[in-house]
Amino acid sequence: MFILARLKDTVPLHPQDFALDPIAALTREINKKYANKVLHDVGLCVVLFDVVECSEGKVRFGDGCLWHKLTFRMVVFRPFVGEVFVGEVKSSTPTHVQVTLGFFSSLHIPAHLLPTPSAYDPAEKTFFWAPTLAEGQDPFDVPKEERFTIDVGAKIRCCVHGDAFWEEEPWKGPVGKKAASALPGTPGAAAEEQEQEQEQEDERRSPYTITCSAAGSGLGLVEWWVETVVEGGEGMEVEEEA
Repeated sequence: MFILARLKDTVPLHPQDFALDPIAALTREINKKYANKVLHDVGLCVVLFDVVECSEGKVRFGDGCLWHKLTFRMVVFRPFVGEVFVGEVKSSTPTHVQVTLGFFSSLHIPAHLLPTPSAYDPAEKTFFWAPTLAEGQDPFDVPKEERFTIDVGAKIRCCVHGDAFWEEEPWKGPVGKKAASALPGTPGAAAEEQEQEQEQEDERRSPYTITCSAAGSGLGLVEWWVETVVEGGEGMEVEEEA
């Protein structure tokens, strides 16, 4: 799930930090610049691991800083395809289930990668798995007590299916929608403005997204599965919880 990425950069040491240990001060500058940032085709940077090489500082005209050429390694979040982890269901839409790990929330399980057969309930705004569904039967004909719902906040076990990086671009927003919105002070203006802000937020694309799968034995909500020790054996047997 976490890897070490070897990076190179020229980092400034500010005059107010000249009395400090150079590596400690440069470490702070590196973390300030890279921590919680996505590097294209690398992953989500978490924290500096170590400094491999550090050149002598050189002063540039105009700022008074000592600029050091550094080679360093960053701890990066970049799970590999096929890796299994446990996250928390953050939200559900008719197209996917969003999962969060706390520090990273751009994890999506498309509807076709959920346990089969599954369906989205618009009234509850959640997906549900219907393992007792007969062939040709409508999923909504399955009684609610026989549905395995994927509720918000539940722990879910996923498998990484793939990931994608997207170039970040300046966000301009839908100018046309703003021009046609209600004037300030008119009835419904505040609600319409809030709705537009939510639409803009939904349209923003994360620079790094991970596609996951919950279709497979042992995958899905953690509470769906129980582990039992096989007496007289050395392994574990995973059984579906009825």
